[in-house]
Amino acid sequence: MKVVTRVLFFSIIGLLFFDIGNLNAIRQGTEGFYLLISQEMYHASEFLSPRIYGDYHWSKPPLQFWFPMPFYHLFGGSYLSWARISVLIFSLMAAFFTSLWYEKEMKRNWYEAFGFLLFPIYFIKYSRIFMMEMTLTYLSTLSLLVFYSYLQKSSKLKFVTASIIGGISVLIKGPVSLVMIAPSSFFPALFKGKKHLPKPFAFVGLSFIFGSIWFLLSYLK
Repeated sequence: MKVVTRVLFFSIIGLLFFDIGNLNAIRQGTEGFYLLISQEMYHASEFLSPRIYGDYHWSKPPLQFWFPMPFYHLFGGSYLSWARISVLIFSLMAAFFTSLWYEKEMKRNWYEAFGFLLFPIYFIKYSRIFMMEMTLTYLSTLSLLVFYSYLQKSSKLKFVTASIIGGISVLIKGPVSLVMIAPSSFFPALFKGKKHLPKPFAFVGLSFIFGSIWFLLSYLK
């Protein structure tokens, strides 16, 4: 990367962090609701079950609400800023790992993909607010990309890794991520040949098992 490109690259990242705690910035109506759940879980030292208004709340799994807790503990201060920063850091890291996959599989420079991923309005908006769009999108996407790599090389490690990431994605919004993953994993396997068709079923099934652990623990509790 040339010097000018590097300066531009880090300037864009810096701008994403600029004034991130502004209450008048673009936001979603339910952002405050999710923020309150995260705060109450933190103050109650309750890390298994989401809470709001002093009671349990089961509309969403807890993963999104965990993200800002290390920042609450280490720095305190503005809950809104740290919650949004946690999503932005996740989004940047996920975009970076997606770009590394692009470099490895497509034999191109990773920063081409990374720069491309930073510019859409979807990324600029949702990476800067405490919503679930970026976390759900990137976890399901990374799961599918690793699964695609598994189809190319039949690596058991990649199969398990893809399934674990798929299971983790369930902990954002529930089984909706599996609904997204299932058809997207089926078609690449179909194009590879009929002998590969059992693989997406095994992948989605194992992701379902991993993603069900929290639900089982919550039920037992």
